[in-house]
Amino acid sequence: MKKTLILIVFFFAVYSQADSQWVNLNLGNGFDIFDFSFPNSQTGYICGYGGLFKKTTSGGTNWTNMSFPSTQFNLNAVHFFNANTGMLASDNDTIYRTINGTQNWSDKIFIGFHVYDFQFFDSINGYASGTNRIAKTTNSGLNWTVSTIQSNGQIYFINQNTGWTISGNATSGSNILKTTDAGSTWQIQYATSNFRMIYDVFFVNENTGYASGYRHGIYKTTDGGLNWFSQSEQTGANGLYSIYFINANSGWAVGDFYSTTNTNSYYTTNGGTNWINTNGVVSGRLNRVKINNSPVGYIAGQNQVMFRTTNAGGLTSVKINPGITPSDFSLSQNYPNPFNPVTKISFNVAKTGFVSLIVYDALGRQVHTLVNENLNSGSYNVSLDAAQFTSGVYFYRMNSAGFSDTKRFVLLK
Repeated sequence: MKKTLILIVFFFAVYSQADSQWVNLNLGNGFDIFDFSFPNSQTGYICGYGGLFKKTTSGGTNWTNMSFPSTQFNLNAVHFFNANTGMLASDNDTIYRTINGTQNWSDKIFIGFHVYDFQFFDSINGYASGTNRIAKTTNSGLNWTVSTIQSNGQIYFINQNTGWTISGNATSGSNILKTTDAGSTWQIQYATSNFRMIYDVFFVNENTGYASGYRHGIYKTTDGGLNWFSQSEQTGANGLYSIYFINANSGWAVGDFYSTTNTNSYYTTNGGTNWINTNGVVSGRLNRVKINNSPVGYIAGQNQVMFRTTNAGGLTSVKINPGITPSDFSLSQNYPNPFNPVTKISFNVAKTGFVSLIVYDALGRQVHTLVNENLNSGSYNVSLDAAQFTSGVYFYRMNSAGFSDTKRFVLLK
Protein backbone atom coordinates (compact mmCIF):
# COMPACT_ATOMS: atom_id res chain seq x y z
CA MET A 1 0.00 0.00 0.00
CA LYS A 2 2.83 2.37 0.89
CA LYS A 3 4.58 1.65 -2.41
CA THR A 4 1.38 2.31 -4.33
CA LEU A 5 0.89 5.63 -2.51
CA ILE A 6 4.45 6.72 -3.36
CA LEU A 7 3.84 5.96 -7.03
CA ILE A 8 0.59 7.95 -7.00
CA VAL A 9 2.35 10.93 -5.41
CA PHE A 10 5.18 10.64 -7.94
CA PHE A 11 2.90 10.62 -10.96
CA PHE A 12 0.83 13.47 -9.54
CA ALA A 13 3.99 15.56 -9.12
CA VAL A 14 5.16 14.81 -12.66
CA TYR A 15 1.72 15.58 -14.06
CA SER A 16 1.49 18.87 -12.17
CA GLN A 17 4.91 20.02 -13.30
CA ALA A 18 4.26 19.11 -16.93
CA ASP A 19 0.93 20.98 -16.94
CA SER A 20 2.27 24.09 -15.22
CA GLN A 21 2.56 27.47 -16.91
CA TRP A 22 5.10 29.48 -14.90
CA VAL A 23 6.96 27.78 -12.04
CA ASN A 24 8.87 29.73 -9.39
CA LEU A 25 12.47 28.43 -9.38
CA ASN A 26 12.91 29.55 -5.73
CA LEU A 27 16.46 30.87 -6.02
CA GLY A 28 16.03 32.44 -2.59
CA ASN A 29 16.35 36.09 -1.64
CA GLY A 30 19.23 37.96 -3.19
CA PHE A 31 20.33 40.73 -5.49
CA ASP A 32 17.99 41.72 -8.32
CA ILE A 33 18.31 39.94 -11.68
CA PHE A 34 18.66 42.41 -14.56
CA ASP A 35 19.14 40.04 -17.47
CA PHE A 36 19.57 36.38 -18.43
CA SER A 37 20.63 34.32 -21.42
CA PHE A 38 19.78 30.70 -22.23
CA PRO A 39 21.66 29.49 -25.35
CA ASN A 40 19.76 26.21 -25.01
CA SER A 41 16.95 24.88 -22.85
CA GLN A 42 19.32 23.61 -20.12
CA THR A 43 22.31 25.99 -19.99
CA GLY A 44 21.70 29.53 -18.82
CA TYR A 45 23.21 32.56 -17.11
CA ILE A 46 21.76 35.34 -14.94
CA CYS A 47 23.34 38.67 -14.03
CA GLY A 48 22.32 41.61 -11.90
CA TYR A 49 22.88 44.00 -9.06
CA GLY A 50 26.17 44.08 -7.14
CA GLY A 51 28.05 41.73 -9.46
CA LEU A 52 25.43 38.97 -9.39
CA PHE A 53 26.31 36.22 -11.88
CA LYS A 54 25.15 32.58 -11.83
CA LYS A 55 25.12 29.62 -14.20
CA THR A 56 22.78 26.65 -14.58
CA THR A 57 23.12 23.47 -16.62
CA SER A 58 19.76 22.08 -15.48
CA GLY A 59 17.34 24.57 -16.97
CA GLY A 60 17.30 26.61 -13.76
CA THR A 61 16.81 23.84 -11.19
CA ASN A 62 20.33 24.21 -9.79
CA TRP A 63 22.70 27.17 -10.02
CA THR A 64 26.43 27.72 -9.57
CA ASN A 65 27.35 31.07 -8.03
CA MET A 66 30.00 32.78 -10.16
CA SER A 67 29.38 36.33 -8.95
CA PHE A 68 31.98 39.11 -9.05
CA PRO A 69 32.51 39.65 -5.30
CA SER A 70 35.46 42.03 -5.62
CA THR A 71 33.44 44.79 -7.30
CA GLN A 72 30.36 46.80 -6.45
CA PHE A 73 29.60 47.27 -10.13
CA ASN A 74 26.28 45.97 -11.43
CA LEU A 75 26.22 43.42 -14.24
CA ASN A 76 23.48 44.71 -16.52
CA ALA A 77 23.34 42.52 -19.63
CA VAL A 78 24.43 39.05 -20.69
CA HIS A 79 24.42 37.21 -24.01
CA PHE A 80 25.73 33.73 -24.81
CA PHE A 81 26.02 32.42 -28.37
CA ASN A 82 26.31 28.85 -27.09
CA ALA A 83 26.94 27.12 -23.79
CA ASN A 84 30.58 28.30 -23.66
CA THR A 85 30.95 31.54 -25.61
CA GLY A 86 29.36 34.74 -24.42
CA MET A 87 29.69 38.22 -22.96
CA LEU A 88 28.72 40.18 -19.91
CA ALA A 89 28.31 43.96 -19.51
CA SER A 90 29.33 45.82 -16.35
CA ASP A 91 28.67 49.26 -14.88
CA ASN A 92 32.38 49.97 -15.19
CA ASP A 93 31.80 50.45 -18.96
CA THR A 94 33.45 47.12 -19.68
CA ILE A 95 32.30 44.06 -21.63
CA TYR A 96 33.74 40.73 -20.45
CA ARG A 97 34.02 37.83 -22.92
CA THR A 98 34.52 34.10 -22.33
CA ILE A 99 35.04 31.20 -24.72
CA ASN A 100 35.16 28.39 -22.17
CA GLY A 101 31.93 28.58 -20.23
CA THR A 102 33.22 31.26 -17.77
CA GLN A 103 36.24 29.27 -16.58
CA ASN A 104 37.93 32.59 -17.27
CA TRP A 105 37.14 35.88 -19.00
CA SER A 106 39.64 36.02 -21.83
CA ASP A 107 38.79 39.54 -23.03
CA LYS A 108 37.87 42.74 -21.22
CA ILE A 109 36.73 45.42 -23.66
CA PHE A 110 36.29 48.99 -22.45
CA ILE A 111 33.31 50.30 -24.44
CA GLY A 112 32.92 53.68 -22.70
CA PHE A 113 29.29 53.53 -21.54
CA HIS A 114 26.95 51.43 -19.40
CA VAL A 115 25.53 48.64 -21.60
CA TYR A 116 22.01 47.50 -20.70
CA ASP A 117 21.04 45.36 -23.69
CA PHE A 118 22.65 43.05 -26.26
CA GLN A 119 21.21 41.77 -29.51
CA PHE A 120 23.07 39.42 -31.86
CA PHE A 121 22.00 37.95 -35.20
CA ASP A 122 24.74 35.29 -35.29
CA SER A 123 28.06 34.65 -33.56
CA ILE A 124 29.68 37.66 -35.26
CA ASN A 125 27.27 40.57 -35.82
CA GLY A 126 25.40 42.38 -33.09
CA TYR A 127 24.54 45.53 -31.15
CA ALA A 128 24.89 46.82 -27.60
CA SER A 129 22.90 49.73 -26.20
CA GLY A 130 23.03 51.64 -22.96
CA THR A 131 23.41 55.08 -21.45
CA ASN A 132 22.88 57.45 -24.40
CA ARG A 133 24.85 55.22 -26.77
CA ILE A 134 24.51 52.34 -29.21
CA ALA A 135 27.48 50.30 -30.42
CA LYS A 136 27.89 47.77 -33.23
CA THR A 137 30.28 44.83 -33.61
CA THR A 138 31.15 42.71 -36.63
CA ASN A 139 33.72 40.47 -34.91
CA SER A 140 31.89 38.79 -32.01
CA GLY A 141 32.26 41.71 -29.64
CA LEU A 142 36.03 42.08 -29.74
CA ASN A 143 35.69 45.58 -31.18
CA TRP A 144 32.79 48.03 -31.12
CA THR A 145 31.88 51.08 -33.18
CA VAL A 146 30.07 53.52 -30.89
CA SER A 147 27.44 55.96 -32.15
CA THR A 148 26.16 59.09 -30.42
CA ILE A 149 22.47 58.22 -30.68
CA GLN A 150 20.65 59.12 -27.45
CA SER A 151 19.37 55.65 -26.55
CA ASN A 152 18.07 54.79 -23.09
CA GLY A 153 19.25 51.21 -23.22
CA GLN A 154 16.73 48.98 -25.02
CA ILE A 155 16.98 48.07 -28.70
CA TYR A 156 15.38 45.66 -31.12
CA PHE A 157 16.60 44.88 -34.64
CA ILE A 158 14.44 42.80 -36.97
CA ASN A 159 17.49 42.31 -39.21
CA GLN A 160 20.99 43.75 -39.38
CA ASN A 161 19.79 46.99 -41.00
CA THR A 162 16.38 47.74 -39.49
CA GLY A 163 15.94 48.40 -35.79
CA TRP A 164 14.30 50.51 -33.10
CA THR A 165 15.44 52.08 -29.84
CA ILE A 166 14.09 54.40 -27.14
CA SER A 167 15.27 57.78 -25.90
CA GLY A 168 13.91 60.45 -23.58
CA ASN A 169 13.43 61.20 -19.89
CA ALA A 170 10.71 61.12 -17.26
CA THR A 171 9.89 64.83 -17.62
CA SER A 172 9.44 65.08 -21.37
CA GLY A 173 8.47 61.48 -22.13
CA SER A 174 10.00 59.01 -24.58
CA ASN A 175 10.84 58.81 -28.26
CA ILE A 176 10.83 55.65 -30.36
CA LEU A 177 13.53 55.92 -33.02
CA LYS A 178 14.08 53.76 -36.11
CA THR A 179 17.06 53.01 -38.34
CA THR A 180 17.08 51.32 -41.75
CA ASP A 181 20.81 51.66 -42.41
CA ALA A 182 22.33 49.55 -39.63
CA GLY A 183 22.33 52.41 -37.14
CA SER A 184 24.08 55.06 -39.22
CA THR A 185 21.05 57.36 -39.00
CA TRP A 186 17.92 57.35 -36.84
CA GLN A 187 14.50 58.99 -37.18
CA ILE A 188 11.99 59.74 -34.41
CA GLN A 189 8.76 57.85 -35.11
CA TYR A 190 6.73 58.30 -31.95
CA ALA A 191 6.85 60.58 -28.92
CA THR A 192 5.05 60.41 -25.56
CA SER A 193 4.40 63.08 -22.94
CA ASN A 194 2.96 63.46 -19.44
CA PHE A 195 5.50 61.07 -17.86
CA ARG A 196 4.54 58.20 -20.21
CA MET A 197 8.01 56.68 -20.41
CA ILE A 198 8.58 53.74 -22.76
CA TYR A 199 11.03 51.12 -21.52
CA ASP A 200 11.14 48.32 -24.09
CA VAL A 201 10.32 47.62 -27.73
CA PHE A 202 9.87 44.38 -29.67
CA PHE A 203 9.04 43.63 -33.32
CA VAL A 204 7.78 40.33 -34.73
CA ASN A 205 8.29 41.43 -38.35
CA GLU A 206 9.06 44.67 -40.19
CA ASN A 207 5.50 45.95 -39.71
CA THR A 208 4.16 44.60 -36.41
CA GLY A 209 5.75 45.77 -33.19
CA TYR A 210 4.98 46.37 -29.52
CA ALA A 211 6.30 48.64 -26.78
CA SER A 212 5.81 48.73 -23.02
CA GLY A 213 6.19 51.48 -20.47
CA TYR A 214 4.92 53.60 -17.61
CA ARG A 215 1.41 53.09 -16.14
CA HIS A 216 1.54 49.49 -17.38
CA GLY A 217 1.30 51.00 -20.85
CA ILE A 218 1.41 48.73 -23.91
CA TYR A 219 1.53 50.12 -27.45
CA LYS A 220 1.31 48.52 -30.88
CA THR A 221 2.21 49.42 -34.47
CA THR A 222 1.21 47.64 -37.69
CA ASP A 223 3.09 49.88 -40.12
CA GLY A 224 6.70 49.54 -39.02
CA GLY A 225 6.43 52.19 -36.32
CA LEU A 226 4.99 55.08 -38.30
CA ASN A 227 1.88 55.02 -36.13
CA TRP A 228 1.42 53.62 -32.63
CA PHE A 229 -1.77 53.11 -30.63
CA SER A 230 -2.30 52.32 -26.97
CA GLN A 231 -3.61 48.86 -26.08
CA SER A 232 -3.45 48.99 -22.30
CA GLU A 233 -2.88 51.48 -19.48
CA GLN A 234 -3.41 51.47 -15.71
CA THR A 235 -3.46 55.05 -14.38
CA GLY A 236 -1.94 54.29 -10.97
CA ALA A 237 0.61 51.70 -12.08
CA ASN A 238 4.34 52.08 -12.58
CA GLY A 239 6.32 50.55 -15.42
CA LEU A 240 6.33 47.49 -17.65
CA TYR A 241 10.04 47.02 -18.32
CA SER A 242 10.13 44.10 -20.74
CA ILE A 243 7.97 42.82 -23.58
CA TYR A 244 8.49 39.67 -25.68
CA PHE A 245 6.50 37.94 -28.43
CA ILE A 246 6.87 34.44 -29.89
CA ASN A 247 4.75 35.31 -32.93
CA ALA A 248 2.52 38.16 -34.14
CA ASN A 249 -0.24 37.28 -31.67
CA SER A 250 1.27 35.71 -28.53
CA GLY A 251 3.41 37.70 -26.11
CA TRP A 252 4.12 38.79 -22.53
CA ALA A 253 4.84 42.07 -20.76
CA VAL A 254 6.28 42.32 -17.22
CA GLY A 255 7.17 45.07 -14.75
CA ASP A 256 6.22 46.61 -11.41
CA PHE A 257 3.52 45.07 -9.22
CA TYR A 258 0.24 47.00 -9.20
CA SER A 259 -1.98 46.17 -6.21
CA THR A 260 -5.23 47.34 -7.83
CA THR A 261 -5.01 44.65 -10.51
CA ASN A 262 -2.85 42.32 -8.33
CA THR A 263 -0.37 41.71 -11.13
CA ASN A 264 2.91 42.75 -12.68
CA SER A 265 2.71 40.56 -15.79
CA TYR A 266 0.32 40.15 -18.68
CA TYR A 267 -0.01 37.96 -21.75
CA THR A 268 -1.97 38.06 -25.00
CA THR A 269 -2.85 35.46 -27.63
CA ASN A 270 -4.67 37.81 -30.01
CA GLY A 271 -2.11 40.46 -30.85
CA GLY A 272 -2.88 42.59 -27.83
CA THR A 273 -6.62 43.00 -28.34
CA ASN A 274 -6.85 41.55 -24.83
CA TRP A 275 -4.11 41.55 -22.21
CA ILE A 276 -4.69 39.03 -19.39
CA ASN A 277 -3.01 38.73 -16.00
CA THR A 278 -0.39 35.98 -16.10
CA ASN A 279 -1.35 33.29 -13.57
CA GLY A 280 1.26 32.35 -10.96
CA VAL A 281 3.66 35.23 -11.68
CA VAL A 282 3.39 37.74 -8.84
CA SER A 283 6.43 39.55 -7.47
CA GLY A 284 7.69 43.03 -6.59
CA ARG A 285 9.38 44.03 -9.83
CA LEU A 286 10.01 41.90 -12.90
CA ASN A 287 12.78 43.15 -15.16
CA ARG A 288 12.92 40.72 -18.07
CA VAL A 289 10.88 38.13 -19.99
CA LYS A 290 12.24 35.93 -22.80
CA ILE A 291 10.94 32.80 -24.52
CA ASN A 292 13.89 32.41 -26.86
CA ASN A 293 13.98 28.61 -26.60
CA SER A 294 10.25 28.26 -27.26
CA PRO A 295 8.38 26.75 -25.52
CA VAL A 296 10.99 27.17 -22.74
CA GLY A 297 11.16 30.68 -21.32
CA TYR A 298 11.91 32.70 -18.20
CA ILE A 299 10.82 35.78 -16.26
CA ALA A 300 13.19 37.35 -13.71
CA GLY A 301 13.44 40.37 -11.46
CA GLN A 302 13.64 41.80 -7.96
CA ASN A 303 15.10 39.83 -5.02
CA GLN A 304 16.46 37.19 -7.40
CA VAL A 305 12.99 35.90 -8.26
CA MET A 306 12.81 33.78 -11.41
CA PHE A 307 9.98 31.88 -13.10
CA ARG A 308 10.30 29.19 -15.78
CA THR A 309 7.85 27.85 -18.34
CA THR A 310 8.25 24.73 -20.45
CA ASN A 311 4.99 25.19 -22.35
CA ALA A 312 5.21 28.75 -23.67
CA GLY A 313 3.45 30.16 -20.63
CA GLY A 314 0.52 27.78 -20.96
CA LEU A 315 0.03 28.11 -24.74
CA THR A 316 1.34 24.55 -25.01
CA SER A 317 0.27 21.95 -22.44
CA VAL A 318 2.25 18.71 -22.05
CA LYS A 319 0.88 15.91 -19.84
CA ILE A 320 2.24 12.49 -18.99
CA ASN A 321 -0.06 9.46 -18.90
CA PRO A 322 0.70 7.73 -15.57
CA GLY A 323 1.70 4.08 -15.45
CA ILE A 324 2.60 3.63 -19.13
CA THR A 325 6.13 2.63 -20.13
CA PRO A 326 6.29 2.25 -23.93
CA SER A 327 8.73 -0.11 -25.60
CA ASP A 328 9.05 1.98 -28.76
CA PHE A 329 8.99 5.60 -29.85
CA SER A 330 5.82 6.64 -31.68
CA LEU A 331 3.93 9.73 -32.82
CA SER A 332 0.14 9.58 -33.17
CA GLN A 333 -2.19 11.48 -35.43
CA ASN A 334 -3.68 14.51 -33.72
CA TYR A 335 -7.31 14.53 -32.62
CA PRO A 336 -9.54 16.13 -33.70
CA ASN A 337 -8.33 16.62 -37.26
CA PRO A 338 -9.32 18.95 -38.87
CA PHE A 339 -9.54 21.16 -35.77
CA ASN A 340 -10.38 24.69 -34.60
CA PRO A 341 -8.44 25.95 -32.71
CA VAL A 342 -7.31 23.30 -30.15
CA THR A 343 -6.06 19.81 -30.90
CA LYS A 344 -4.25 17.08 -28.98
CA ILE A 345 -1.17 15.08 -30.05
CA SER A 346 -0.03 11.87 -28.32
CA PHE A 347 3.49 10.47 -28.47
CA ASN A 348 5.57 7.78 -26.76
CA VAL A 349 9.13 8.18 -25.47
CA ALA A 350 10.84 4.82 -25.08
CA LYS A 351 14.10 6.16 -23.64
CA THR A 352 14.78 9.14 -21.42
CA GLY A 353 16.39 11.90 -23.44
CA PHE A 354 15.92 15.05 -25.47
CA VAL A 355 12.64 15.31 -27.40
CA SER A 356 11.56 17.92 -29.94
CA LEU A 357 8.07 18.27 -31.40
CA ILE A 358 7.84 21.14 -33.88
CA VAL A 359 5.04 22.50 -36.07
CA TYR A 360 5.74 23.58 -39.67
CA ASP A 361 3.58 25.32 -42.24
CA ALA A 362 2.93 24.00 -45.76
CA LEU A 363 6.13 25.70 -47.00
CA GLY A 364 8.27 23.93 -44.41
CA ARG A 365 8.79 26.97 -42.21
CA GLN A 366 8.93 26.40 -38.44
CA VAL A 367 5.94 28.17 -36.84
CA HIS A 368 5.71 26.73 -33.32
CA THR A 369 7.67 24.52 -30.90
CA LEU A 370 5.53 22.17 -28.81
CA VAL A 371 8.31 20.27 -27.01
CA ASN A 372 12.01 21.07 -26.78
CA GLU A 373 13.41 19.46 -23.63
CA ASN A 374 14.52 16.31 -21.86
CA LEU A 375 11.64 13.94 -21.07
CA ASN A 376 11.55 10.72 -19.09
CA SER A 377 10.39 7.58 -20.84
CA GLY A 378 6.61 7.50 -20.92
CA SER A 379 3.44 8.25 -22.85
CA TYR A 380 2.58 11.93 -23.34
CA ASN A 381 -0.20 14.19 -24.60
CA VAL A 382 0.42 17.72 -25.82
CA SER A 383 -2.31 20.27 -26.51
CA LEU A 384 -1.88 22.94 -29.17
CA ASP A 385 -3.95 26.12 -29.17
CA ALA A 386 -3.66 27.38 -32.75
CA ALA A 387 -5.82 30.46 -32.28
CA GLN A 388 -2.97 32.61 -33.58
CA PHE A 389 -2.51 30.53 -36.78
CA THR A 390 -4.27 31.07 -40.10
CA SER A 391 -6.36 28.29 -41.64
CA GLY A 392 -4.44 25.76 -43.68
CA VAL A 393 -2.34 22.61 -43.81
CA TYR A 394 0.41 22.14 -41.22
CA PHE A 395 2.86 19.39 -40.27
CA TYR A 396 4.31 18.35 -36.93
CA ARG A 397 7.57 16.43 -36.57
CA MET A 398 8.97 14.54 -33.59
CA ASN A 399 12.69 13.79 -33.14
CA SER A 400 14.32 11.85 -30.31
CA ALA A 401 17.22 9.40 -29.99
CA GLY A 402 17.34 8.61 -33.70
CA PHE A 403 13.56 8.42 -34.03
CA SER A 404 11.80 10.82 -36.41
CA ASP A 405 8.21 10.94 -37.65
CA THR A 406 6.02 13.57 -39.31
CA LYS A 407 2.23 13.93 -39.40
CA ARG A 408 -0.09 16.26 -41.32
CA PHE A 409 -2.99 18.17 -39.81
CA VAL A 410 -5.49 20.78 -40.96
CA LEU A 411 -6.70 23.92 -39.17
CA LEU A 412 -10.16 25.09 -40.30
CA LYS A 413 -11.51 28.38 -38.94
